Amino acid sequence: MQTKKGNKVNKLASLFISLMLFGNSLPSSAWAGYTYTEIITPPCLSAGANAINNVGDIIGGIVDATDYMDKGFLYSGGHYTEIVPPDWDGSYAEDINDSGAIVGYGLDKNGVGKGFLYSGGHYTEIIPPDWRRARALAINDGGDIVGGSEDVNGVYKGFLYSGGHYTEIIPPDWLWAEALGINNGGDIVGEGGTNGVYKGFLYSGGHYTEIIPPDWREAGANAINDGGDIVGKGSNTNDVYKGFLYSGGNYTEIKPPQWYAASAWAINDSGDIVGSGYAVDGYKKGFLYSGGNYTRIIPLDGIAAAAYDINNVGDIVGYGVDANYVTKGFVATLQSVCMTWADVISKYNTYVSGQASWNDVITCYSQYVSSEKSK
Repeated sequence: MQTKKGNKVNKLASLFISLMLFGNSLPSSAWAGYTYTEIITPPCLSAGANAINNVGDIIGGIVDATDYMDKGFLYSGGHYTEIVPPDWDGSYAEDINDSGAIVGYGLDKNGVGKGFLYSGGHYTEIIPPDWRRARALAINDGGDIVGGSEDVNGVYKGFLYSGGHYTEIIPPDWLWAEALGINNGGDIVGEGGTNGVYKGFLYSGGHYTEIIPPDWREAGANAINDGGDIVGKGSNTNDVYKGFLYSGGNYTEIKPPQWYAASAWAINDSGDIVGSGYAVDGYKKGFLYSGGNYTRIIPLDGIAAAAYDINNVGDIVGYGVDANYVTKGFVATLQSVCMTWADVISKYNTYVSGQASWNDVITCYSQYVSSEKSK
């Protein structure tokens, strides 16, 4: 006589065989394991989300449908707040820290490009003394701000604004530079150029280190986490555009399999990396690189997307283009799902023990297949 457990084993085997045979009929969701929330502030023509903090506050930008002005926004607790300094002719919100302080840049009423800090309901202009213009691009939890632009002599430089003081950021003998990211330890990364070569840099403890993978033609460093891991983008000697991870003195190329281009934009403290690039179908897509695996990032009804930031919870923000060619921001929130074969086996074992339903097993396996298809 066949036992109840034996019946379940046979049922599971039959299910797996049928799913493998007819797997093409399963939904090939590129976002198995995530739920999406659109980020678009009415009335606007388009929107994109640029950054998310560990509290879940999101900042980004829109094109206003009433005056066609570029405007920054904060999305927090289900509510939108316009982020535009008084009397400015537009703005872009670039980064937000865990205290809710926001940095960005735009044009003041005289048409001068300046950075700004929005904190505690107040705006502060961010521009080094005597500079022609400036952009504030990143802020850490200590309130240190980095960015860059053009000094009084027309030289493009990075800057650090900390404790009310500005410090120029440009490696020795470089022709230009811009600071793009800063972690909570005060380590700064960016990009610039010297002798006709485009390179990334790390500024830490008063010292500069060039950041460029071996044998690459060019590179730029975009972000650094609190562990000192750096991500960026560039191209090798064959002009293949790729992202990279620099960790512990070693470089790892970041490009989903069979994609022909990729950039790595952000990394969280767990080492999860997000970016964007171009798949074989020619459309721009986002990606998550985590635990050695790639997952496409694109909303379910989207035809194109990019992922720009990821927080320590694993929430991801970016923008997508829907089937009607409307550009929208999104936040993708991680759910409890089956992403590996071990997850499927674990779910089956909980079914055998009576702690899960057979439908739970089917759902788990479907999620696993969908995840595999999206890699």
